[in-house]
Amino acid sequence: MHIHRFLLILFAGVLCAGIYRDYKNQQSGYPCDLRKRIVGARYMAKGYSPYFFKWTPDYPAELCLQYEGDSTFKQNIVTLPPSYNWLLQPLAPLPFPLIEKIWFAFQYISILLIFYVFYFKSNKLITKNLLLLLFSFLLLSRAWIMNVHIGQSYILFPLLLSLTFVFFNKHPKALFYYGLSIGICIWLRPSYAFFALPFLMASNRKLFLKGLVISGIIAVVQICLFHQLNNWLDFFKSSRGWLQYYSGRDYDHGIHFDLLVVPPVIEGQSNFHTYPMPGYIANIPFELRAIFDIYASPAVYYLILLMTLVILSFVFFYKNKVTDPTSLLLIGFFFNYLSEVFIWIPKCDYYFVELFFPLSVLLFNWEKASKAILVTLFTGLFFSAHFFKIIPMQLLLGEYLIAFSLFLYLYSNLPNKPLLSKIFS
Repeated sequence: MHIHRFLLILFAGVLCAGIYRDYKNQQSGYPCDLRKRIVGARYMAKGYSPYFFKWTPDYPAELCLQYEGDSTFKQNIVTLPPSYNWLLQPLAPLPFPLIEKIWFAFQYISILLIFYVFYFKSNKLITKNLLLLLFSFLLLSRAWIMNVHIGQSYILFPLLLSLTFVFFNKHPKALFYYGLSIGICIWLRPSYAFFALPFLMASNRKLFLKGLVISGIIAVVQICLFHQLNNWLDFFKSSRGWLQYYSGRDYDHGIHFDLLVVPPVIEGQSNFHTYPMPGYIANIPFELRAIFDIYASPAVYYLILLMTLVILSFVFFYKNKVTDPTSLLLIGFFFNYLSEVFIWIPKCDYYFVELFFPLSVLLFNWEKASKAILVTLFTGLFFSAHFFKIIPMQLLLGEYLIAFSLFLYLYSNLPNKPLLSKIFS
């Protein structure tokens, strides 16, 4: 009980310090990624292409992004799907300084809601203690700091998945609700299709497919009702342009993006400037290229991803009828995580926020995890926290230790554990 009180005080202290820290950070700059999303929503509302409209002084300053892609680009720097831009339209007419404050509050409400549903759903003191320690580390992570500072939106995914898990994990039709939620995730971020792969290999996939199809029908109806088809076509065309840029041998992390000639004050703000890509890129192709100067085409990494997913599918499903919805959720997350690691798009530190969901699930079921798994997990969390630099590439190592602990948890709970060597026998 004394440990629990200590951890409660620790969590409350870290939470208050984190809010103060992030609020001060917000005063020193502006959330550049949130600006992109809001301006994209404004383009859509006015009937402009969210992905190819380029601002000039002839247009209102509210449509100015402050910085753009290279002048040779046809596309602008709005990169999220039309679904995101559409959801943000109720916020778009508001002054940006007010939107900034609303989004700041939304980020903290989201992480607290994730914590709340897991913490109060558990009736075991050890589980509550582990969750308090987990969220204390998460609030201290560089990923959370960056996520709030630049106004990123990855918190939406762990929020949606956490709420679905907590309210429906014991439901006899849990797979149906998981299908609905993952379908919404795919609508918001098409690469989440990798999340669905393990469910499609499960023998009890019919309920999942039903939920997935219903969410797909809802998405199609939304696209038709709100005339979004052209915006989706532009999104995929713009995405091809960005893939070309990121896969180029001379990729420069956006350092040479052209600065626009902009008004000195926009919507009452003058504290904007270009943010370079974060220095920590947790992406295997880019890290290999940076360390060893290795260059390969995107097709090579797609092939590596495909081979990796095939091997893992063998590991998880060979002689195993994985029907447990929780296990399928975690395997789905792991597949999606690997797709972000290998696909030729920068995987920045704020992607780490997606890990909030599987880590909460893992600790919610800590009885199924060995001490070695928990030690690996919390070692990774320590390295991921914004304390001080201990070793080179510390944040990268921390994240991969966490991902490895998730794999160990999944593997250790398989009834049959095939050796990878059997693939080649």
